[in-house]
Amino acid sequence: MINGTLVAGVTLQLVLVLGILIGLGRLRPKELGLDLKLLWPAIQLTVLIWIACQVLHIAISLLMAKPIEVNPAWDAGSWRLALSEWLGQFFGNGPFEEVLFRGFLLPQCLLLAMHWLPESRRWKHMAIALLLSQGYFALGHVFFNIHQPEGQWLLIAQFIFGLLFAAIYLRTGNLFLAIGVHALINNPAPLLSDPLPGPGVTGSVVFVGCLLWLCVSLWCEGRYRSQQC
Repeated sequence: MINGTLVAGVTLQLVLVLGILIGLGRLRPKELGLDLKLLWPAIQLTVLIWIACQVLHIAISLLMAKPIEVNPAWDAGSWRLALSEWLGQFFGNGPFEEVLFRGFLLPQCLLLAMHWLPESRRWKHMAIALLLSQGYFALGHVFFNIHQPEGQWLLIAQFIFGLLFAAIYLRTGNLFLAIGVHALINNPAPLLSDPLPGPGVTGSVVFVGCLLWLCVSLWCEGRYRSQQC
């Protein structure tokens, strides 16, 4: 039940987050986006997203006339491995990367941009902060990408994912939700066999669904503000 991802993530959380940022840096957990009041709503939304993906699995399988079967990862002989990989994302990799790159680095880069360009508009400050913080997020995966045949494309994808996670955090103020989405994209762990090749249904739906929600919510907010004016 304990794998390298979980061990590495928890270790980095203890050393960098708890030891350096909170211990030496004197930052409060809320200043890193860790507001426990938002944990339960984030858990509920993450579960709902995952359930919606399972329903979509069934719908796509029926439309493609493919059999609905249990994902081999959850077979009697391998379910512990599948569960350990999921735990590694939800409690190891996801929390560490979200706290470091979205909870800590993003606000710091925003302050830096405001210091560099005090006369610029807020959206320029935010654009600089996003480019810097999520650029660092993508570069943090370079050593992993080196061993992949299409590492350069992975780097671009990681930067885009970083922007998505940052947008979720900025839009909702809930870093725990960003952790949940991050974990589901990294390891969807669908209960049913995926009817589509590549990244599969779950990871793709989480990404596209969150992107559409962000666009629609911003559009609705813009229309509301224009009507109020």
